[in-house]
Amino acid sequence: MLEEPKSEQSSWIKSEKLSLHIWVRFAIVVILAVLAAVLATHAVLVGRFSAKESEEAYRFRVLQQYMEKLAYYDYDYDAMLEEAVRAYVAASGDDYTIYYNAEEFEQLEKANRGNYVGIGVSAEGGVTVYEGETLEVLRITAVRKGSPAQKAGLLKGDEILTVTTEAGEIWVNNVSYTNASSLIRGEAGTSVELSVLREVSDERVRLTFSVLREELVLESVEYRVSETDATVGILSISGFDLTTPNALRKGMDALLGKGIRRFVIDLRDNGGGDLSSVIACSSLFLKKNDLILSTQDKNGRETEYTVKERLLKGQYEPCTVRAEDIGKYRGYSYAILINGNTASAAELLAAVFRDYSMGTLIGERSFGKGSVQGLYSLSDIGLEGGLRVTTKMYFPPCGEGYHNIGIAPDVEVAFPKDKHLATVSEQEDTQLMCAIEKLLK
Repeated sequence: MLEEPKSEQSSWIKSEKLSLHIWVRFAIVVILAVLAAVLATHAVLVGRFSAKESEEAYRFRVLQQYMEKLAYYDYDYDAMLEEAVRAYVAASGDDYTIYYNAEEFEQLEKANRGNYVGIGVSAEGGVTVYEGETLEVLRITAVRKGSPAQKAGLLKGDEILTVTTEAGEIWVNNVSYTNASSLIRGEAGTSVELSVLREVSDERVRLTFSVLREELVLESVEYRVSETDATVGILSISGFDLTTPNALRKGMDALLGKGIRRFVIDLRDNGGGDLSSVIACSSLFLKKNDLILSTQDKNGRETEYTVKERLLKGQYEPCTVRAEDIGKYRGYSYAILINGNTASAAELLAAVFRDYSMGTLIGERSFGKGSVQGLYSLSDIGLEGGLRVTTKMYFPPCGEGYHNIGIAPDVEVAFPKDKHLATVSEQEDTQLMCAIEKLLK
């Protein structure tokens, strides 16, 4: 090991024998030096943080200084800091508290407004066993009709193992859930290659798909007349963004205009969405002053959300509730479809129908997410990106929470194991057929 060279002996030491006054002067100098060192050490230990610098920021600054001075390689410190912040937030232990960089946060806000660049899938983190190893994957929970993903052949249930971009093939297992999702997104007109595991004839095979990214306008509500019985209307709600209340009104009005008075509301694979959106949608079926949900923060403070006029502005204007909206579609017959991917706001709407005895829940137990997340831009404090953080727990009208439990259907019906919701025919959809039969009784 190489050692740094020692400094030369001080020049004022002239001989081994020093006079008394020289020793006194020397002692004073030493005492002053020691005192200065003690004071400096105290300042470092006690006052090392400026008023504007937290302990965490200090740690990062010191680590960066060490890296800059000692490391052989040059590093992308911005990228390192971003990953450190992401890991810091992830270490909270709450899967729903997430840090988003500037690009991810912009895409998230676009999606809430009903549009974004991507391939048209919803996915959740999960684990799988591949070639004897347990690996983290992205499991596709929904494929939007007409999307690039559907055109390429991706299906609900596919497990994404790797994402290949211009930077090469990256295993989902080696990056975070958020990073893997970010890799799938990108600029419109560019392609991304995905390798997935899929069940084919009781055998798991690895397949590869090249998917073209597009600017997508999300249609959160699709509606049609049943092929089985023309007196039944089917409304599929894929999520609750800011466009959903108007889209739901449009669908209901169109079906009512055809003389339909029985409805299936399909909430399967609906992962939830915006609170204002689901409040506006619930208000269409309830009476004034009916309780929609209540929330509770960590200090036990409760807030109730009831049906009333809500005049919203800005980007939330589509979630406005007017007097004529309240109870507009009350009094008709409803059957509600749910499954294991029905979560959050979708579970709340299902619970609203259940608790007010307005419809029958059919399918499988729901996911079980009863927490509220706030979405906060960090630009106001001079940082890029944003933070999603769990702020409250919420409860349906009956007051019984379902977080980590889910909602049990009134009629339990399994979906065919060899079929996919995105491509199944109406007659093959056992849950939908059960709902139609229930409505016709």
